[in-house]
Amino acid sequence: MDVNFIAMWQRDENNNWYNLNEIDFVQNDIDSFGFVYVIWDYSDTVKVLRVGQGPLSENLSKYKNDSEIMKYEDLGELKVTWAIFPTKLLNGIESFLSYKLNPLLSKKRPIDFLIPVNLPLEV
Repeated sequence: MDVNFIAMWQRDENNNWYNLNEIDFVQNDIDSFGFVYVIWDYSDTVKVLRVGQGPLSENLSKYKNDSEIMKYEDLGELKVTWAIFPTKLLNGIESFLSYKLNPLLSKKRPIDFLIPVNLPLEV
């Protein structure tokens, strides 16, 4: 499947993936954009836990306190990345990422409207 958009998946200043528990946002600075995010367990094998969209600071703050996600922290580091897209494309991009990455904890999205993007990681 060809890629329709090249996502600029975010990393920290050392070019490492962000640690979910160490990231902190000033909410109003970033939530006016459309975001798609991916959260995964970075242990011996990569397990994608959640793919989602929406207000980044609100969602990531919520997941820091989510027992379903936090139970994976015992297995390895919880990593996160995100990319900015036009709001009208978020559903199709999230559906594509969910289809390709098969997250363990995300609700399944319909696969009839997929907008391919480059993946943030290989699983």
